[in-house]
Amino acid sequence: MSALSELLAAGCKSLEVDLGSPVFTYAGVNYLCIPNTLSKGTVLVLGGKEYIIAFTLNARQSLFSTVKPQQGHQLTYLTKAYRIVSVESDGSGVNYSIHVEDPDK
Repeated sequence: MSALSELLAAGCKSLEVDLGSPVFTYAGVNYLCIPNTLSKGTVLVLGGKEYIIAFTLNARQSLFSTVKPQQGHQLTYLTKAYRIVSVESDGSGVNYSIHVEDPDK
């Protein structure tokens, strides 16, 4: 891991603690995350289908030992189920940005 990646990972760990250690559940496992509502309401078009982003969860890639979040799967955040619209890896290889939609809308 590069010095920049190590610095970013340390910053994410610190922010997770500062936010009260929020978690989401995916495939039966809890993952620490940094919730982000900046993308709320953004329309994402994938394969000709439009999705309205409810929010984004940023999670350190190092937390996922065997299972990476997958588009179309569900996760639970604050006791509510959401559908994963897309999963992006940042350029540093430190974080996943997991964009979710409310399946009830």
